Amino acid sequence: MMCVGTVTRSSVRTALQFGITARQILHYMQANSSDILKQKQASYSKSQYAPIPQNVSDQVLLWELETCRVRKQDAVLVRGLEPDIYQQVRSAMVKAKGAVWYSDTRQLLLIKPSFKGKFKEYCEEAKHAVLATESAVDKDIEAESEDETQAFDDFGEF
Repeated sequence: MMCVGTVTRSSVRTALQFGITARQILHYMQANSSDILKQKQASYSKSQYAPIPQNVSDQVLLWELETCRVRKQDAVLVRGLEPDIYQQVRSAMVKAKGAVWYSDTRQLLLIKPSFKGKFKEYCEEAKHAVLATESAVDKDIEAESEDETQAFDDFGEF
């Protein structure tokens, strides 16, 4: 029994949208081609996906590359935040799906313009959290220095 199919840009794009890669498509076509065609093509084809013609395999791979193009998107660049605040705000923006892109090494954050209000809220929350942490640390330092002073006073004079 012989089965014939048509490979079109539309059919390949549909497969790609379902998570099937171009290589998987080509391997499927290769594995399901007729034995006669495999024997005939194997002798003189240099295609990696023989017996599939080179131009067909190239075109399927090119159609896949079309889906990997750069897309334009409006965004707001955020930079210059303190490291502690940056980490907290970035985490919150990623969780809320408001971050377009970020770089932890350069502490840069691109956010969606519609998230500017949320960004300000997250910054305020992060600042308050950092200030609360700093005041707790300051209290611990004061308590330690008071303990040292008390221990020194208990020791007495020489």
